[in-house]
Amino acid sequence: MGIEGLWKVLECSAQRVDLIDYALVNGFIPKYPGSRVFHVGVDASAASITHGRQQHHTTVDASLTQLWRFLNQLSYAPTDCTFVYDGSERAHIKRGVQVITEEPFCIRNPKRWFGPLDSDSQAKGDAEAELPIMNQKGVIDAVLTKDSDVFPLGAEHVLKIASSSSKLVVDIYDAKLIKDSLRLTTGGLILYSLLAGNDFDAGVQGFGPTKALAIAQCGFGNSLVEVMA
Repeated sequence: MGIEGLWKVLECSAQRVDLIDYALVNGFIPKYPGSRVFHVGVDASAASITHGRQQHHTTVDASLTQLWRFLNQLSYAPTDCTFVYDGSERAHIKRGVQVITEEPFCIRNPKRWFGPLDSDSQAKGDAEAELPIMNQKGVIDAVLTKDSDVFPLGAEHVLKIASSSSKLVVDIYDAKLIKDSLRLTTGGLILYSLLAGNDFDAGVQGFGPTKALAIAQCGFGNSLVEVMA
């Protein structure tokens, strides 16, 4: 789910690390003598926290097993996690498909597991819209999700689970590095999303990821944001 082809576009800017090591370097060490933890906002939808390998035919038990393993791995990292859920005003249609707004069993049932791992929160609408705001305001240090919508919405640091091994390995995406290496600002990412297509709109006919990227890198997205501001 997310913006057409965007993960592929951004993968060259990603850094793959063990989350435990990354949290130590960016939380435990520099935040002395404060909280000494790395604050992560987690998109609590099942698709985001099951290592990205859940299929439509996956059973509830299999989903819960993946979720339990994820939480177990996360408990070893010096992180302070806030699990953010979709709210009642989330989008009702995505990619032309009616979205079931009722909270799925595989999320509702294990909520009690999250307690020992810190806190949870319910967004007014979609969690992927709430998390970038929390990141911008410094409430969290990074967003953990598999939904690329968070980039044009302003997320500054994004974590995406990269491996289902015994270690919690993530790809880290930094907005500043994306801007410097790919010439993609937030405005550029918004324009790319509009041209290539996203969860809410099919995009402009004839504009795939390649053409959309070329246009977005020209700076027209910044002009679009200024006009709409």
